[in-house]
Amino acid sequence: MFPPIPRGATGAAAALGYAAGMDLSAEPTCARCGRRMEARAAWTRRGAAPKYCSEACRAARLDATDAALESALRALAAARTGGATFCPSEAARAVDPVGWEGRMEQTRQAARRLIARGELEMLQRGAVVDPSTARGPVRLRAAAPAVEVAQVPRGRRGRHADRDAAGSSGDPAAGGPGARRRRG
Repeated sequence: MFPPIPRGATGAAAALGYAAGMDLSAEPTCARCGRRMEARAAWTRRGAAPKYCSEACRAARLDATDAALESALRALAAARTGGATFCPSEAARAVDPVGWEGRMEQTRQAARRLIARGELEMLQRGAVVDPSTARGPVRLRAAAPAVEVAQVPRGRRGRHADRDAAGSSGDPAAGGPGARRRRG
């Protein structure tokens, strides 16, 4: 009837995922400003997350300037290689050389939309940050391709790791790593 509650989900998120069968692995983002929207219990009645975070975003539709900013951000990210970063103001200057300062919030919104799609990453002091909560100067770069992480086998770590690699059983009676040593 209903999907199982995702592990780790609590409160409204658990109720939302259970009742509406929604994927809670990624929170929805506003289609206009790109900000993250937290799950609300009211969404269960509709069965889907809203498209916009507020009435202001619903009223302000995307226009040609937004598309130009997104394409300028993509071009700047493609021009940088090896994880090099760039300032969002470079895209604003490319689109509007005279009034670029007035376009900075619109540029950050375009960057947040591209981050939500997985095309860019936002950094502060060299660390990737959440674009919905970042304040102050930021840098952007192309998102790193998804890399599959290999599972590290569980076992001893540290200076005695070679004992497990050698195949000792760990049985103290067999003289494994847990055995007491006798002074002789």
